[in-house]
Amino acid sequence: MARASRGFTVVELLIVLTLLVAIGSLVLSTAVQWSADEQIRSVESGLTAAAHEARAKALRERTSMDLVAEPNADGLWDVRLVPVVAEVQSESDVEITEDSGSVVEDQPIPTAGEVVYQLPAAGVFERAEMLESETEPGEGLSIGLVRVMPDGWVKPLEPAWRVRFGEPVLAPSVEPWLAEIRLHEEALEADAEEPKFDGDLPALPEVGP
Repeated sequence: MARASRGFTVVELLIVLTLLVAIGSLVLSTAVQWSADEQIRSVESGLTAAAHEARAKALRERTSMDLVAEPNADGLWDVRLVPVVAEVQSESDVEITEDSGSVVEDQPIPTAGEVVYQLPAAGVFERAEMLESETEPGEGLSIGLVRVMPDGWVKPLEPAWRVRFGEPVLAPSVEPWLAEIRLHEEALEADAEEPKFDGDLPALPEVGP
């Protein structure tokens, strides 16, 4: 007579469910990390392509070009290619006032430029340190990203900037001659090391008779 097949016990069922949940969590976390990495690479490619376009125009027109980020009417961040109308290139560009002797640098004149890249909807540009006039990082203000010199040299603009997609916060690094912009997670400042008690008590001052 054939023996009846035994069904799953409650313990076995719980073990199977636990394994399924663990595998599902691993797959989900891997997919999320892959998506975040793909997003970072996409932004790097977009910013690098914009820098290449700025360099080509700077070499062609023999003038410096800035990449400037600013929010548009839809709340997205546009990266514009802006020619530097006036800049300090030599000592002749520096004016010394007669009354005070202070040095006044010839500042670039901002002009509207063509949009060469748009940051994905989830991202924002912000300054590493907020200005006094800002209530939110980069609120309503343009943020200079990089400047391309007439010889093709690319340098980051000050103040320092970064890209935020919620978490993490991404800081840029610029390869000056290749016009490549890379993003990396901003390192957190290490907590100051707390003083440790070595077991020795400080010597007490001697008290006279």
